[in-house]
Amino acid sequence: LYSSILSLCISMQLFEEVYKGVGAKCSMYRFGDVLVHLSESEGFPNSVLEAMASGMSLVLSDIAVHRELFGKHAFFVSGPSEGAEVLSKLIVLRRDNRAEYLSICERNRAFAEKFSIRTKADQYMCFLNRG
Repeated sequence: LYSSILSLCISMQLFEEVYKGVGAKCSMYRFGDVLVHLSESEGFPNSVLEAMASGMSLVLSDIAVHRELFGKHAFFVSGPSEGAEVLSKLIVLRRDNRAEYLSICERNRAFAEKFSIRTKADQYMCFLNRG
């Protein structure tokens, strides 16, 4: 799937707009717009959450854990042609309807905030103060 997506981006002259976030540090996500995460099996994918917190849109493999965790916040693909098509549409959306694209990214950022250390610490303190 990655080679298909890479070929599509090169043919559309959009290579600079795509970032493959494999093993990247969270601070590196600010250089990308889309995280492509094509795992065949996964536990809790921290890289996806880090990308969301950085305001990236997501193209994820269509596996149960991705659907369960990120159902309304990602585009899901099951094969190379579908992946290239979804990524192409997302890149065109980013270029042609920036407001809608940024809205998707902001919803992702807000969703990721639920998992932040600050949010979890506040939840624990609320629980402890009840007792």
